[in-house]
Amino acid sequence: MARLFKLFWLTALLLGVTLAAGCVKYKQIVTVMPDGSGKVQYIAGYNQQLADDGENPLAEFTPQAFGERSEGIVAYTQPIRYDEAGWSYVAFTGYFTDINEVAIAGPDNGGDPVRFVYQSRDGRSTLAIRGGVIQSIAGDFEPVEPEDRADLETELMAGFEVIERFVLPGEVTAVEGTRGVEEMPRAVELWIDVSALVDEDGPLTQLKKTEQIVLEISPSSLADEQIAAFRAEMEQAVEGDEPE
Repeated sequence: MARLFKLFWLTALLLGVTLAAGCVKYKQIVTVMPDGSGKVQYIAGYNQQLADDGENPLAEFTPQAFGERSEGIVAYTQPIRYDEAGWSYVAFTGYFTDINEVAIAGPDNGGDPVRFVYQSRDGRSTLAIRGGVIQSIAGDFEPVEPEDRADLETELMAGFEVIERFVLPGEVTAVEGTRGVEEMPRAVELWIDVSALVDEDGPLTQLKKTEQIVLEISPSSLADEQIAAFRAEMEQAVEGDEPE
């Protein structure tokens, strides 16, 4: 039990969520354009039934809090708050002009910020990823003991989910450094839920051994119109206008 709660304490610390362990969803989507510019979408949610009356568990989940510890983000959108299926969410987006200058960190001091090295030559590119929420969790991970697994089936744990997705300009042709990622067209995803906490050969175990993940990427498949639309979106954010 102590190991389980230590894991969720770390998750809450990394995200700045002041809530009982377990009832947290978090998604971070990093989109990279061919020239190395891009955006980071942040989405966090909590189970309304498990929050204390009058408590705002996501009070520290703000662009300002993330911005204090992140680097290379040139603009943020204003947070959007919404409810869905008994959960309350907050979402906002940050934009960057060069992913090599970016370090993404949560509002608290736990864990290592995620950093990148993006290189492009003859149309093909590579992206190295080091650190981040899930890799920080994995660094201290041990599978939940059999005698504690019944605690994972409680209402408190229902819906726990952490996702980090990296969307690339071309197809991902190879992943080096770990088997702990899910490959998709033009994207890879690090993903954990309750089932990952008992898997002795699952993503957390695989990522525990990982210093960095390196993605090999084929030439960009983005149309000129898609690239132009992103540039306009980022310009709006930098100027303080909300992208549509």
